[in-house]
Amino acid sequence: MAADFGNNYSYNAGGGGGGWLSATQGGGSQASPGSGSKGGSKANTLRPVTIKQILEASQSTPDGDFKIDDRDLTHITFCAQLLSISEQSAFNTYHVDDGTGSIDVKQWIDVDSSYANDVRSKLTEQSYVRVLGQLRVFSSKRMVAAHSIRPVQEYNEVIHHFLEATVVHLHFTRGPPEQFFSGGASGGDVVMGGTSGALAAWSGGEGGGDAAFAGLKPSERTVMRFLKMKGETDGVHINVIVQKTGLPITEVVKAKDKLMGLGHVYTTVDDETLAPVDF
Repeated sequence: MAADFGNNYSYNAGGGGGGWLSATQGGGSQASPGSGSKGGSKANTLRPVTIKQILEASQSTPDGDFKIDDRDLTHITFCAQLLSISEQSAFNTYHVDDGTGSIDVKQWIDVDSSYANDVRSKLTEQSYVRVLGQLRVFSSKRMVAAHSIRPVQEYNEVIHHFLEATVVHLHFTRGPPEQFFSGGASGGDVVMGGTSGALAAWSGGEGGGDAAFAGLKPSERTVMRFLKMKGETDGVHINVIVQKTGLPITEVVKAKDKLMGLGHVYTTVDDETLAPVDF
């Protein structure tokens, strides 16, 4: 039976959670990475992270919420090597390192939980552990308040975790992967992936397109790829670009202004219809 590392995030470390949760601590249905809101009511999410991301998480105010990739953090999970254990009467402190950084993890002791005591007895220094908890500040120092810390049974789980953390980071910083492979839910008339000549040339496969546009942001490259793939002499309206790429309208407008300033695109029938300059 294959290991399912992505479904092993539950609070009692017994499995059944899921990669990204949008629910109360007692469980609930899975949600995609994009379901966490940037504003409004705060979602109760679970995000795979690295310790480097934890240490670099931003705060708008000293007492404000922590953010990674401009998204609020509620619960986090990561895999790391357990370097040292310090036992106190009220809580245990575990110093862990995942190769990107190190941090203290504090877990308050529940003397009535035989399960927690059993898991604690299996934690040994230099072994790898899975931590689930929340980022906190204790005595002016960042630490993780753990809901769960358990031994990692297979090193494949560590590798899986780093890949998952990378996927979520790319989702929030570059957009959902679907925008690079399909033309959107409606229509489906544009293929952003595959091996067509225009896309191959744009990605560097037939003429080194990346060299000319290496300085562009991901959203700007996405707009350029889309315009190149459409290949319409009359241009494409920015509303179509938004619909087909999944980029926010604000990002498309910013990309349009930047690309026009660089001479990569020009307007055609009106100020909001773009066509690419041939290189």
